[in-house]
Amino acid sequence: MLGALRCMTNYKDEHIFGNSAVLMVKNNCHLGIIPIDKKLVFWFLSWPRPYEDFEVSRHPQLLREAALDQIKDFPPEAIELVKNAGLGSIIYTRIKFRAPWDLLLPSFREGTITVAGDAMHVMGPFMGQGGSAAMEDAIVLARCLAQEMRNGNGGGLQLQTSVGMAFDKYVRERRWRILRLSMQTYFRQLLQSTLPLPVKLVIVAISIVLFGRSFNHAQYDCGRL
Repeated sequence: MLGALRCMTNYKDEHIFGNSAVLMVKNNCHLGIIPIDKKLVFWFLSWPRPYEDFEVSRHPQLLREAALDQIKDFPPEAIELVKNAGLGSIIYTRIKFRAPWDLLLPSFREGTITVAGDAMHVMGPFMGQGGSAAMEDAIVLARCLAQEMRNGNGGGLQLQTSVGMAFDKYVRERRWRILRLSMQTYFRQLLQSTLPLPVKLVIVAISIVLFGRSFNHAQYDCGRL
């Protein structure tokens, strides 16, 4: 399980982060900092052992204290950022890990119901894949529905059968694509952890063999509508 906290900090004067996004990693704790303007900063914090007390997850003050406890060894500017967090903007989420190979097992379809986007493929925010993959889902799903609905002329049961066949075709087409994307972001996440350097070098080698260049995943044509 991971604890993920997202928040906004509004400075009275200009902050020191400029226009650059920053990611700080220490002891498996990730602090991401994204400036919005000269005074407003969005940031997120994730750590591997979330607080299990349900009341902590509901109380902004306790959440901020928990965050400060996690980053006590971070640079002073990071501690100041969290200390001045706007309590009204704090959002806390518990994230459960799902291995990429779990995507091989579920059907993703029951009757005339299917899933797309994050409901189908939750990915880490390491390569900017989530939103793009959801758009691919929409195009493939629309195409599969159009093809099957064009072939079916009836209503009622025949219509349900056509929709089910379209969903099955959509799932088959998307399964291997999202498995590949999920594996790639899984390896990227491992590189940001505190694994020994030799292990990280092995991960880099495997990634190059399986996926080639880092952004090859963006050179994908999901076809026309």
